[in-house]
Amino acid sequence: MVFEWILLAGTVSYAFFLGISIYFLDQLSAENKKSSQPGSLLIPVRNESEHLPGLFSNLQKIDFPMGSEIILIDDHSTDFTRAEAEELCQNMKISCKVIPSQGQGKKHAIETGIKAATNEYILNTDADCQHSPHWAKCMSSSGAQTFTIGLVWIENHPSFLAQLQALEQMALNVLGILFYRIKEPLYCSGANLGYDKTLFSETNPYHSNRHISSGDDYFFLKAIKESHPHTIRLTADSNTFVYTKPLHAVSKLFSQKSRWIKKTMHQQSLYQTAIGLLAIFYIFFPFLCLGLVVIEWVSIYYGVMVVLLKFGIDYLFLFLIARKTRQSFYFVKSLLVQFAYPFYVLGVMGHAFFGSLTWKGRQIKY
Repeated sequence: MVFEWILLAGTVSYAFFLGISIYFLDQLSAENKKSSQPGSLLIPVRNESEHLPGLFSNLQKIDFPMGSEIILIDDHSTDFTRAEAEELCQNMKISCKVIPSQGQGKKHAIETGIKAATNEYILNTDADCQHSPHWAKCMSSSGAQTFTIGLVWIENHPSFLAQLQALEQMALNVLGILFYRIKEPLYCSGANLGYDKTLFSETNPYHSNRHISSGDDYFFLKAIKESHPHTIRLTADSNTFVYTKPLHAVSKLFSQKSRWIKKTMHQQSLYQTAIGLLAIFYIFFPFLCLGLVVIEWVSIYYGVMVVLLKFGIDYLFLFLIARKTRQSFYFVKSLLVQFAYPFYVLGVMGHAFFGSLTWKGRQIKY
């Protein structure tokens, strides 16, 4: 009986926190904006030849504030990225140039871009992203001395693997909003950031972690939280949404998520570790229920009921997020994703700890 009450309490608290997350999403979407300012858009690129036509087609549709510029920083590409980008820059209506990175890796590329930028306000995105026409103005309307976090979503695609990524990203975004509202922001993406040069120079976010290949966004947020927490702003305005393409190969997906796991393992606080363990608990909650049924600590009826309730809560949560943010939602595939997700997490964790991590021809170091 005691374990039955524990399972029920865990399920109810889970539903409560997810509900609070959706409530905060509505609040952020309604926040007022200030006037926009010119910015320097930095786009680190490495072997992005296939994405450049789509990137520049999108950039031409963005309404940039007057005086803005675009800087692509070539991180020693081994394909035709630099030559193609330089040619495409000539067709842009605002200042656009390609410069070589002063070092190796995305952190060096960002530092190189900031040094070359002529504006105080910096925008960051990636070459495989798509933006709304109002993205630049809305992201740069936060006022002076701000670190603005924009949300990144997965482009719509009907495949099961794409849906898994899309639903995972939905949940990550809204839970990120929850922790932002309780003054403990945990997540941001370098594909959608805005900040002042001054903040970057004052925090010097990469001085102690340049030997770690990835984590440019994670370590920047960490540095801001430690020294300038009052400057952090998260926006849920749909005009600031950035969309990135899903990965269609399991090996590439596992490699990407493994890099994310490895970078967040460095210099984690006790609070962040507790949040990670709580997330793992709820991901494997159905297996806990099954285990308690097998050893007869709870009845089969009760165990099945709690598992179905948890799946129902997950489904409603994801459905409401998709509806509020105008994302695509596939009923059957969302149910399949819920059943498959714990096995997917196990696979990613195994790859992170025992697999070889590479990114665009480079061995990743941690």
